[in-house]
Formats: sequence, structure tokens, C-alpha cells
Amino acid sequence: METGQDVNNEVQGSSTILTEDIPKYGTVSLLFFIPEAVKDRDTMVELIKENGGNIVQFHECFTYQLGPPDNAKGYGYYQGPVYSFQWIIESVEQGKLLPKENYMLLNFQSGIDFPFRK
Repeated sequence: METGQDVNNEVQGSSTILTEDIPKYGTVSLLFFIPEAVKDRDTMVELIKENGGNIVQFHECFTYQLGPPDNAKGYGYYQGPVYSFQWIIESVEQGKLLPKENYMLLNFQSGIDFPFRK
């Protein structure tokens, strides 16, 4: 895929908590962006994939940016909202996707540039 996504049409993992049903497409993975330098990134990537989600290399309009609850500033985020890892952890614990609005850490007004030109 040209966008740098590690996505395939099959839902990964043993759980489907981090998926959504789209008419005509079926069940698809929710997509998440976590900067490489973020602490505990590998643990979160594993948890996301085990529960049906997937990781992308670039943030786009249909992905969710995630970060550590203690300090999301200072990492390379794109413009837009960043949600806490707790959103994913508590959703998995409760067996359903919880409302993301309760887990917003910050909303970047400017961030790193997208890797393409208009």
C-alpha cells in the first residue's frame, strides 16, 4: 500500500474489540499511529494487534494517534487529537470499545508534516 500502512484485509488477533463493521466491506481493523520513540510502544502494538487493530506508519484522517498518559508531548505527532493508551487498555479489559472522547490527552494545532505534497 502506498500510504505506508501495515494493513491487510483480514482482521488480526483473537479478539475483535478494535474493529468496526463497514457495509460492503465487512469487518475491518481500526488503525492506530504511535510514534516510534514512545515508551511502551512495542507492548501497545502487541495489545492492539491481539485485539483486531493494526498499526500504521503515518497518521491519516481515519487513524487514531495514541500516546502514554503521563507525557505525550515531545514525541512526533501529527496535527489533531492524541488519545491515551488507557483507551485501548480499558477497552480490552471491558471487552468493548469505549468512547474515545474520555481519553483525549491533547489536540495538536500543528504537528509534523505529512509525508506527501498537495
